[in-house]
Amino acid sequence: MKRNKHFYFFIILILISNTIFSQSVSVIGKDEITSSADGEFYNPQFNYKGDKILFTGDSFKGLWLFEAAKNNLKKLNDNPGAGYNPVFSSDDQSVYFRSDRFENMKRISSMYKQNLNSGKIDIILKDQNNLLAPIKSTGNTVLGLNSNEVIPLEKNQLNKTGVDNESIVFINDSKIVYQSGSLKKTLAPLGEGNYIWPSLSPDGKYLLFTKAGKGTYVSDLNGVVLYDLGKANYPVWGKEGKWVVFMEDKDDGQNITSSDIKIISLETLQIFNLTNTSDVIEMYPDYCAATDAVVFHTLTGKIIKLNLKFN
Repeated sequence: MKRNKHFYFFIILILISNTIFSQSVSVIGKDEITSSADGEFYNPQFNYKGDKILFTGDSFKGLWLFEAAKNNLKKLNDNPGAGYNPVFSSDDQSVYFRSDRFENMKRISSMYKQNLNSGKIDIILKDQNNLLAPIKSTGNTVLGLNSNEVIPLEKNQLNKTGVDNESIVFINDSKIVYQSGSLKKTLAPLGEGNYIWPSLSPDGKYLLFTKAGKGTYVSDLNGVVLYDLGKANYPVWGKEGKWVVFMEDKDDGQNITSSDIKIISLETLQIFNLTNTSDVIEMYPDYCAATDAVVFHTLTGKIIKLNLKFN
């Protein structure tokens, strides 16, 4: 049977529409992890399973842990700087963090490991001059960085990601450094400038980053830009590496005036507002792939978790 061009055009429209409508996300639950009575907390992050949330106090001082199974909030430590990018161990039983002190205008840092059950703190690296915060590789191993030297911090590795290599990305001299085994390269995908918030996709094949004053992008591992996401601050990978969660914040030059947590589909570039509030300022999200949940803090120091449903 002969069909005219209008028929095929109609079929194409249906296929496109089905693709677009299949890419949607909604909030199906909201939990206030902390209340005003508990104190002010910031910069939350999930463990791998999503049943624990780690966060810090003002100015990154100290660490607190929320355990969903016990519905329990407990203080871990008061160490200065401990809340700046701490990471869970690969078995989720401990947390690694850096703590700083200053001598003669110089920062002296040490790396610690704290058992989440006993509270015992062990020093892993002591009195380093150029120690960065701990970092997790694509193989789920905790590593340290000192003057660009990669230092394994875990003896027993538990790979939960399904990615075999130990690739990492970090910032050095305002540029992105990608390292995988013996391969190491410096990337500046958009030319000179200040690069921040780099991360590798769950499969280790793509790079998510922000260039200050320019926007947020996804590139391949050679720095070839694939997606321009516009202003999408503090971006983190979402479901299956096909989504990106971020905050869209505004300020008056001195103070933050508004901020929502949003998510964008890399397949359709549709943006969904997960918070959409005019009276609450939500910031610095983290995403858990195991539970399809997002956690963030408000400007007033509340920790809030959203449960998502992808269609």
